[in-house]
Amino acid sequence: MEKRHKEAIALLVFPQKLEEMKLGQALKMNVGSVALKIGESHADVQVFINIVIAKMVMKETGLSIKIPEMSHERQGEIAYKLLSSYVCGNGIRLSENIRREVGSWSAGAGMSTDEGMEFLAEIIKDTFFSKSAD
Repeated sequence: MEKRHKEAIALLVFPQKLEEMKLGQALKMNVGSVALKIGESHADVQVFINIVIAKMVMKETGLSIKIPEMSHERQGEIAYKLLSSYVCGNGIRLSENIRREVGSWSAGAGMSTDEGMEFLAEIIKDTFFSKSAD
């Protein structure tokens, strides 16, 4: 799977993962330490989180909110790194229901379960195996 394709999928999946957290938790996230952990600037990660939360609020309330500027590609890069960091820190529960769970968030992101499974395999590979290959 190409890097840009993975990042585009991450951009679709990340808001769902953020919604799974309580919004208060998301707002209390220590952006500085997360940015350092994923190798990104504090400002870029904060802008990205603000964009995601603003879109969530607009979707829920119908309000119009000025969204900070950041390219779609850049948002995808940060989303992918955040999801990889999340997987690294929290792990993945591999059970007989994994396909159903992936199917659920895949559908929410507008993609097939097979594409979601491929994306999950890429995150696992990039998170746990690519660093050891260096």
